[in-house]
Amino acid sequence: MHMQLKSYNTLRNEATCEYEIKRSRFIGFAKPVSTVQEAQEFVAGIRTLHRDARHNVYAYTVIDGDNRYTKYSDDGEPQGTAGLPLLNCLQKREIENAVLVVTRYFGGILLGAPGLLRAYTTSATMALDMCGIDTKTLCRRITVSADYRFISGLMNVFSASGLYPLSSEYTDKAVFTLLVEEEDIENLCYNIRELTSNNAEVEIGENEYK
Repeated sequence: MHMQLKSYNTLRNEATCEYEIKRSRFIGFAKPVSTVQEAQEFVAGIRTLHRDARHNVYAYTVIDGDNRYTKYSDDGEPQGTAGLPLLNCLQKREIENAVLVVTRYFGGILLGAPGLLRAYTTSATMALDMCGIDTKTLCRRITVSADYRFISGLMNVFSASGLYPLSSEYTDKAVFTLLVEEEDIENLCYNIRELTSNNAEVEIGENEYK
């Protein structure tokens, strides 16, 4: 499955929250990740930290290369009451490259399946709300090399397109690196050619999210 999504949502920050119902304590953890290994290591770390908890439920969804990996675990809770609701919280917000863990310290009062589902969903939602959401957009890395006399004009061209160089180097030429959305590349290249009378080098590089 080709997973070069045009854009996706991910978590801005890591967050932890607590929620208590009928003496059961639920601790929600959410974190942005970039690989399955990173997600698994986060889950393992929470399990180690809270090894005395009754349950450490988790879910993650990760785009790694051309594949999407999703996994969840009820960790001993009744099927469908814990891990799947966590995954649903991620999927409803179209969040990728993120992991959720909810740790439960049992308070002695059974919550029942509907109560568990609500408690895990609430904990996950609270953690996600605290993280904030970033949208990543698929771009191409563009390198523009030109004589110094074109610097001011190039900066105007970039600015008019809502672009700001990731880096600028000044050696025998001025070299700018930018991240540009696919549909904007043709127009940008045209404007650069017009400004410099074809005296600029434009190199179109790899796909990258910004």
